[in-house]
Amino acid sequence: MNKTNISELTPVQEIDGFFFKRDDLFKATDGAYGGKARVVEYILSNDTSFGHVVTCGSRDSRQCELVARICKKYERRCDIFVPSGNDTDVIKSIESLGNATLHRTKVGYNNVLISQSKHFAEATHSLYIPFGLECQQSIDINKWQVQNIPQCVKRIVIPCGGGMNMASVIKGVESFLTHEIQVVGVVVGKDPKNVLERFVGEKDGIFSTNVNYKFVYAETKYHQKAKSTSFCGIELDEVYEAKCIPFMQKGDLLWIVGKRENLT
Repeated sequence: MNKTNISELTPVQEIDGFFFKRDDLFKATDGAYGGKARVVEYILSNDTSFGHVVTCGSRDSRQCELVARICKKYERRCDIFVPSGNDTDVIKSIESLGNATLHRTKVGYNNVLISQSKHFAEATHSLYIPFGLECQQSIDINKWQVQNIPQCVKRIVIPCGGGMNMASVIKGVESFLTHEIQVVGVVVGKDPKNVLERFVGEKDGIFSTNVNYKFVYAETKYHQKAKSTSFCGIELDEVYEAKCIPFMQKGDLLWIVGKRENLT
């Protein structure tokens, strides 16, 4: 099976004075798009020593669905740990693929999901893909995507669920861009500060003399859908990117991390 070219830069579009990094146009396989898909694609295509794959996430987690879809591409089974509760579109999509076993934990705290999934992976000698893709590979694979950001862009706005995509962008700005730029993370999920401190290496919000980042907080909670999902003619994910719309200013670049199968 042919591997996806993970090193190719996804395009930047300008529409009505706004810029869009279209990382959602990276495709690992049907239904698996964006930066997280790029990381999962790399991991699964380069580590073939495990027959089974284990991961965990919320019932709305992009990561869980991406792992299931890319596992199917490589003809591998996967076990996915999620909180118990009503089926979401993500859960229904995973079940329809036929290659995943869902483990529904009665306690939905992230630390419980992480602990149970890790122990299961160890007991079954499976490849473990961490919650939120919190691993150095995420940084190393996705930081390169900043290389085609235009010089005129002064702010990058990015949805921040776990924090790894934002961390990758910050590391990319440090490595490849020379002009002053700010990375604004729109927090839609858990508090990402610990992840940023761990993978970016700073606690005061200042990464270097010409790179800084800050957090703003979405108007709606994680499991609530954004009030509006269309911006400059682009349909955005209702859980993640669409919650960035109220914070966009002329000249900003919205980093579109990914998309779901039902978006156009």
